[in-house]
Amino acid sequence: MKLKSQNIVPHLWFGKNAIEAARFYCTVFPDSEVTGTTTLKDTPGGDCDVVLFQLSGQPFMALGTNDPPAFNESVSLMIHCENQEEVDHYYDKLSADPEFEQCGWIKDKYGVTWQIATAEIRMMFETGSPEQIRSFAEAIWKMHRIDLKTLNDAFTETSK
Repeated sequence: MKLKSQNIVPHLWFGKNAIEAARFYCTVFPDSEVTGTTTLKDTPGGDCDVVLFQLSGQPFMALGTNDPPAFNESVSLMIHCENQEEVDHYYDKLSADPEFEQCGWIKDKYGVTWQIATAEIRMMFETGSPEQIRSFAEAIWKMHRIDLKTLNDAFTETSK
């Protein structure tokens, strides 16, 4: 099987559960699969699992080793959703820490941070007046789970 070449491929470093994590993500996203796994024996850090997988056609690579660095919020993966139903799907499947949920950001059970967004949200940032963007931002700051109707109302109310 020929892998699609990408200029940028996200690389995630897990503990010993890299294969488990990749398989889990493949159940969450359509058009996803684990495309290869290899265990490298006796590396300087011990045995190391290397996992190749695709999420919605996007290639990823993961390592599974002892004592990986912890994931943190300085890097996140953004999911572009089409509608509220899709937004809710990803919240329901990925969010493992409701206390962390804020402004479309969630953290999964492996510690990876995700952002839930839509084309509509991006359009509001790109085309809105400063007042519309401020109104939209004030609405999203109060949200744990994205509510597209509330965001759209905040944006359009300001344009009247």
